[in-house]
Amino acid sequence: MLGRAEYYEPRKDFFVNCTKCGICLTVCPTYNVTYWEHYSPRGRIVLSQLFELDEEVKKSVFTCLTCGYCENICSSGVKFTEEIERVRKQFISSGYFVKKHMELYEVIKGYGNPYRGVPLIEEYREVETLYYPGCTALYKEREIFEATKKLLDYLKVDYLVEAKHCCGSTALRVGLGEDIARKGFESIREAVEKTGASLIVTSCPGCYRTIKKDYKKMFGSVGADVMHITEFLFENVHKLDFKKTDLTVSYHDPCHLGRHMKVYEEPRALIEEVAKLKELERIKNESFCCGGGGGVRAGYKDFSMMVMGERIREVKRVDPDLLLSACPFCYRNLKRGDVAVKDIIMLLSELVR
Repeated sequence: MLGRAEYYEPRKDFFVNCTKCGICLTVCPTYNVTYWEHYSPRGRIVLSQLFELDEEVKKSVFTCLTCGYCENICSSGVKFTEEIERVRKQFISSGYFVKKHMELYEVIKGYGNPYRGVPLIEEYREVETLYYPGCTALYKEREIFEATKKLLDYLKVDYLVEAKHCCGSTALRVGLGEDIARKGFESIREAVEKTGASLIVTSCPGCYRTIKKDYKKMFGSVGADVMHITEFLFENVHKLDFKKTDLTVSYHDPCHLGRHMKVYEEPRALIEEVAKLKELERIKNESFCCGGGGGVRAGYKDFSMMVMGERIREVKRVDPDLLLSACPFCYRNLKRGDVAVKDIIMLLSELVR
């Protein structure tokens, strides 16, 4: 056990600010599919004070999806996501980690991405925009990568694909990877400097948050503005000519794009260009997580599946023709359910004239 003062003092405000009211239990995805208190924000706060090297305590800490829903309703203003990442770092520094997370970390260190993919390296040239697809869109859900390029080409955007190294988002969320994030930052910063790009557009909300928010806090500016692809397309929607469909679609707000970065309206505006939007029961800052975030899909697939299943049941109650999201990883996780799912960019690329 780590010395109590050494562990407790830096986190005193975190523990004291939590009044143990329990309102977070009403929204926490992992609590809502298990009904065990130690898989809730309140339970995790209590257990984190002990820091006993125990398997159940470790599981409690590392099954948090870092979705941020609890912060949305916490009347005491507890920054739970930020703190759970610090707690994870403390566990890891004491030699207590999730094996799958450490394996993922080693793969990223070795390959530059979590999927053992061959990095896509384009020769630098002067461009206005860098397209940073993110690892999942580039290596696993390639249709999102291709659909994005189609739309950028349609808009005659002068761009270069920057995909030499993982941004480090997943590694950071699980308490690892500041070194990976630094390599990602340095790679993007170099690309900006050598191309003169003033804008970075990304398909992945996790990358978006990491590049725009985390890098700035940890290392400084990358030297260019950062936009999610839905923001960019919304800004240029007057240049896009879409075919209208009779589809009724629902939209799943990704946690990193929505609660973490406050992008809610742009994806909806794009959807309404091509289809009828039928909202889910929990949307925008109250959206229910897909179950894939925070390293949970990699480390605890049973939890990921349970949370995904709860979201899919909600989709079925609303009964749209198609479920859309704006995140390659949400798309990847929600595909495991038995409803029709696409990334919003896939649909838009199919319908652009």
